[in-house]
Amino acid sequence: MSERPVIVTPRVASVLIRNLDARRLRVAFRADSGVYSVLLALGTLAVAYEEDSGDAAGGIVIAKPGGSGNHECVNVGEAAKRSGWSPRTIRAAIERGDLRAHKSGGYCIHSMDLATWLFRQAQRERRKKEKAAA
Repeated sequence: MSERPVIVTPRVASVLIRNLDARRLRVAFRADSGVYSVLLALGTLAVAYEEDSGDAAGGIVIAKPGGSGNHECVNVGEAAKRSGWSPRTIRAAIERGDLRAHKSGGYCIHSMDLATWLFRQAQRERRKKEKAAA
């Protein structure tokens, strides 16, 4: 195995999510937070790619074993910048319990928790669009 991290591009995430039974996998691995978080992050990236949103410009870094991977901690301002939502919306989601964070001075949000929340937000937005179109 290569020592360098692998970057899963938005297009690759979309191909994986479309060709795997992602919903079944998320249910099956709900208790395994590592696998579940990666599946949610892939889903978020796939949705962004398919909707051709600006969020699809990046990718998911899969670090070598023992690396830090996607476990960096970001503050509310950085989370807002990455997500395209306002800092007020991010704080409200934290206070409602929709977005996990811990307080150390300000809020500290793990990248995977942010990806999970963004995936759920994208699902809600897609459902709203589908209802409006029906």
